[in-house]
Amino acid sequence: MRNATDVQFDLFIKLREIKQAAAVLEQIGSLPTKQREAWAKEYGEMVHDAFEGFIDDSNSVLRDVSFDPSTMKLSQDLILSLRDTLATVQHIVAVDKKPLRS
Repeated sequence: MRNATDVQFDLFIKLREIKQAAAVLEQIGSLPTKQREAWAKEYGEMVHDAFEGFIDDSNSVLRDVSFDPSTMKLSQDLILSLRDTLATVQHIVAVDKKPLRS
């Protein structure tokens, strides 16, 4: 089992990464429909694969979570941010793709 400080740091990094991705995806989601569809056609598979990898990485970090309040808060924030961002990804790129795992 890893120490709580390492797990908290990993959670913080994952949370920052997902928030940065969410900000970019929100901009893409606000594009006019034709531009968004063109973007999804060009980059959709890459984004889909990247988020599948991100989910795997996040799950491995979450396996080491301890039950102290700050680690649990970071874990909760990561899970909620992942859920919200995955919904955005689904909206943008997954129209003709299989759904991402949650």
